[in-house]
Amino acid sequence: MQAIILAGGKGTRLQSVLKDVPKALAIIRNQPFLDYLLQFLHHQGVTHFVFSLGHQHQQIVDYLNAKEKTWTYTCVIEEQALGTGGAVKNALGSATNSDVWVVNADTYLDINLKAMYQKHIENNAVATIALKEMNNFDRYGLIQIDQANCITSFEEKRPCERGLINAGFFIINKIQFLNATMGKEVFSIESDFFETQISTNLIYGFETKGFFIDIGIPEDFERAQELLPKLAL
Repeated sequence: MQAIILAGGKGTRLQSVLKDVPKALAIIRNQPFLDYLLQFLHHQGVTHFVFSLGHQHQQIVDYLNAKEKTWTYTCVIEEQALGTGGAVKNALGSATNSDVWVVNADTYLDINLKAMYQKHIENNAVATIALKEMNNFDRYGLIQIDQANCITSFEEKRPCERGLINAGFFIINKIQFLNATMGKEVFSIESDFFETQISTNLIYGFETKGFFIDIGIPEDFERAQELLPKLAL
């Protein structure tokens, strides 16, 4: 399997904690967050990574060059901010598989990648998004699915007592994605791809009960210090 790692964001909400370090390299118990993520993904069967980089990209390039690796990788650097959709599109040129994982570099999700990938192929899906049920949240949009796990709606961020969110791991069909976004360069994968493709009935969700953390805010960054090392392989 191949995975695009979206690591080009500025991490604005973590600036008070990170200073001049990219969010993906935030230190969790003496180890960069990206170490935990890559170890997990490789253990699950990912053999080639495409790193979509932008802000402070040289630090991540240097980290990868110095790292001992049992996998291959390519770095794709944005000359300007392209949005999540544009970043994926820019990185797909370095991915050779027909169906490719896309993972946020600030998110860890304990999920069975092979099981989700198998469901994606069985459904002939345009995209399959890992879903996590959350309680009492307002940081994430809400996702609704039908009995067949086909996504029926994406709702804007709002205070919510309970619901399913996009957990930052998803699979896209390369050809379908490129066809659907033809002519677009700077765009959001959420609003300009996922939401526009709902009518195809080929955007699926895959719910997981596994551990999830997004280190995008200081509170969860601190939680990760305690919880993430316990999951290290």
